[in-house]
Amino acid sequence: IIGHSFGGLMAISTLLAHPEWIDRVAGLVTMQTPFYGSKIIEALSQNNILYHLTSFTFQITGGSTQGFLELGQAYRQQWLKEHNRALVSLVKTVPMFNLATKLDEQSYFWYLGLEEESSDGLVELKSQYLRFGASSFAILEGWGHEDTIMLTKKRPHLDRRRLLEAMIQTTLM
Repeated sequence: IIGHSFGGLMAISTLLAHPEWIDRVAGLVTMQTPFYGSKIIEALSQNNILYHLTSFTFQITGGSTQGFLELGQAYRQQWLKEHNRALVSLVKTVPMFNLATKLDEQSYFWYLGLEEESSDGLVELKSQYLRFGASSFAILEGWGHEDTIMLTKKRPHLDRRRLLEAMIQTTLM
């Protein structure tokens, strides 16, 4: 299973909701997944105007207000606490690889008056690693959250297939 960002959270939630499927999963690769939430999303959800604007943006791009809130730190921390035992068991059973990205330059944190942290511009680096036992982890330095979902000026010829193949090979080793 491969999950990007919120997709990584959904993959794990689905496996925990259907433990009978776990034995059929060869591995789980997550990419830029905010396991511990996003400080930026948390800040946006605390500001009434920004909350409504961001929530609307999520909705017109196929997401939901609930999905937006589930990316915040408060929600993620509570979810992890409630599912701790099942997560520990899942990581012991299913080979897991977390790919994180980290920008070299300043991100959106300062726009919101937040202290700058190592991040991919949206998700802090420390949130992209599921710290439960046997999960593997790698960092792509100089990559932003948007660099893996669309062609950017920085990466006009990104070969997503080769990137995913490398991630899967790393997980299966």
